[in-house]
This record gives sequence, structure tokens and C-alpha cells, in this order.
Amino acid sequence: MLGLFLMCSLSQAQMAVLDPQNRLTVGTTYTEGDFGITVSFDSRLSQIIFINIGGFRGITESELNLDENDLTSYVRLQHGLWAAPGFRFPHRYKKDAVNWDLIVRGGFGCLFSDFAGGDNWMLMEPAGLAGADFILRKNKSGVRVTAKAFVSNPYLADVDEKLFMVHQQQSLEVFYQW
Repeated sequence: MLGLFLMCSLSQAQMAVLDPQNRLTVGTTYTEGDFGITVSFDSRLSQIIFINIGGFRGITESELNLDENDLTSYVRLQHGLWAAPGFRFPHRYKKDAVNWDLIVRGGFGCLFSDFAGGDNWMLMEPAGLAGADFILRKNKSGVRVTAKAFVSNPYLADVDEKLFMVHQQQSLEVFYQW
């Protein structure tokens, strides 16, 4: 009976075939007056959902404008790691043309900061992440412009204060896609 059932059942399921789409990106960042470098890996999960895993490291240190009434001016973002899923604005690509994408992201990360009030002091704090990527691509390579906001709530033990901080970051990256 089971054999007859298996022979008679037909499957009508269909799905769109998607080429795998992975991007390795490298670029520069600008975070609150400091420049840095960034590396990330972006991978497509579906036609509209991507995940980006990456990190950045500051390479310059601008002079801090310390304000005794604003403890956030004492904290300098040094480097960080993130994982951020994103939603792609759906549209059609043209073959052998310059194509664009807009991806809105939200996720989480880990931030590493320096505190101007203490020597050899580093703050490691979890953070939320929101941002957007604008991508221009021709064949397998292109450029990506990103804007991110890292939101954290660090506790500064030296002054016994908990702060609400938003660190804005912009980056310009090149990528290779396979």
C-alpha cells in the first residue's frame, strides 16, 4: 500500500534558483573624528535578506574636546565587531550593467573604547546597531557606502556613572562578490 502511495504522489513544489552571493569588503571608516579600517563578509540568505559580519579598527586619534559636564566626551570608540542582518530593497538587475542595492540593517556588536579619565583603561561593551548600505556593482566587484549607528550603555566605574551613547560611523568600501 505504501509503495502505491509513493508512486502516485507528485510534487508540485517550485522555488526560484538563487546564485550564491557572498561579498568580501575592505575599506576605510570615519567615526567621530577618527579614521580607521574595516573588513566584513556579507552573505545572501534569500532574495531580500543578507547578513553582514565584520569589524573595524581605528588608526588615528583626534584630540578630545573634554567637557566636565558631559562624560560622553571622555569616551573614544577604538574598534568593534558586529553581526547585522539586513533587508534589501527589491528591484530588478540589468545584465552587464552597473547595478545598485539599498540594504537596511539592524543587529548587535561589541565595542571597545578608551576612557580619557584613566590610564591603560579600556571599556568593552555590547551594543545595538542600525544602519544602511548603498551598493554599486558591476559584474563581481563594486563599492559600498555605509552609515551605522552603534548604541551602547557603558558603565564607567571610575566615576560610578552609566552613560547612554550613540557612535555614528560612515565607511567607504570596495568588495569582491562570488
